[in-house]
Amino acid sequence: MKEEKEETIAVQEVYKFMSDRHIIMSFLGDFTHEVVTSLLASIKKILSSSEMDFQLKKRFYAIVVECMDNISRHNVALEENPLPVKYNSTIFAISEHEDSFKIQTGNYILNSQMESLTKRLESVNSLDKDGLKALYREKIMEFKPEGGGLGLIDISIRSGCKLSYDFKPVSDDISFFILQTIVSK
Repeated sequence: MKEEKEETIAVQEVYKFMSDRHIIMSFLGDFTHEVVTSLLASIKKILSSSEMDFQLKKRFYAIVVECMDNISRHNVALEENPLPVKYNSTIFAISEHEDSFKIQTGNYILNSQMESLTKRLESVNSLDKDGLKALYREKIMEFKPEGGGLGLIDISIRSGCKLSYDFKPVSDDISFFILQTIVSK
């Protein structure tokens, strides 16, 4: 009985936490194709009932898709590494504020990937809109089977904002990568 009461309190605390931060959608767990499909369907439903103009809906949805694609492509659990199951977990959250949406993602990456990812993020954040468009055109001409590295550039162009990020060390080999994107209304 005591354990059930503690769980009820925990759920209430999570609800308050999410409500205080205006979180309208969140997911924590294994980011499978089925999960991504379900989340995108839910986002479409939210957008269809929203009073946002069509262009904002389209831009917002495209940014969400890119954020999810980044998780799907770069989650350490999807790499061929002998890592514990606990590193499969990913977080995805959207909060709505008066003048913007905040999209936050978090997933595990290998520490050996941090330097390269930081350089890409810093490069994207250092450019203005014209510079980002030029970099996008340059990258699109470089075919890479694993992806062209366009995701972060596309997110930055579409959002019109710099990308916020952080790495939280977990072990000697792994860190938790957090990416935050603001989409102005």
